[in-house]
Amino acid sequence: MAVTVTVTIDPPELVSHLAAKHRNPRALMKVIGVLGMTTMSRRLQASYESGDNAYRTGRLNASFAVGHPDGHYSLERMAVEVGSNVPYAAQMNEGGTIRPKPPNKALAIPLPPSLKRRAAGGAGWPRDLDPAREHLTFVPILRGTVLGLLVDPKNEFGFGKDAALYLLMRSVTHKPKHFAKWDAKALDEAAELYGEWILRAGWATEDEAEG
Repeated sequence: MAVTVTVTIDPPELVSHLAAKHRNPRALMKVIGVLGMTTMSRRLQASYESGDNAYRTGRLNASFAVGHPDGHYSLERMAVEVGSNVPYAAQMNEGGTIRPKPPNKALAIPLPPSLKRRAAGGAGWPRDLDPAREHLTFVPILRGTVLGLLVDPKNEFGFGKDAALYLLMRSVTHKPKHFAKWDAKALDEAAELYGEWILRAGWATEDEAEG
């Protein structure tokens, strides 16, 4: 499920003034949108670095994009939408439990850092590493939601003899991270950009823009 945050600026008087001057807010709203992306990245990274139920964030962070809720920028609605379309974005933002999709019976979590990076990029899962399941061996643990480990007893993949490559779990529960949120710093910067823009548009004096 995707996650988005929308900011709208819609003073009717400004819309009328800009329409008369044929000015479009696209550039302004895209810059404000980039501020929103920066905010989301900063909050996501801080959550990851906190170590509280940490997870890898590279793919999610790289997926942030800026657009308009209606698909285009217009004077009728001065808005910008910032978000991500990766399937687990809302899950990470709001929290919840992830379970394997049938017919799979377990979630495979890569353990070596290089496997984690490969998995985040779309490879590095057990089916990629050992498609015929000729080399990985299942070692049961059965503790809570943990089912066991997939280990490499003969060092076929270069991580070491008997190296544990994957943790198999029935489910994984994430606490909410609430990264999809504008913080005070980003909102202040957006307000400054907005003030500068309406000054250049000749709609307000400097005192009015600062107010």
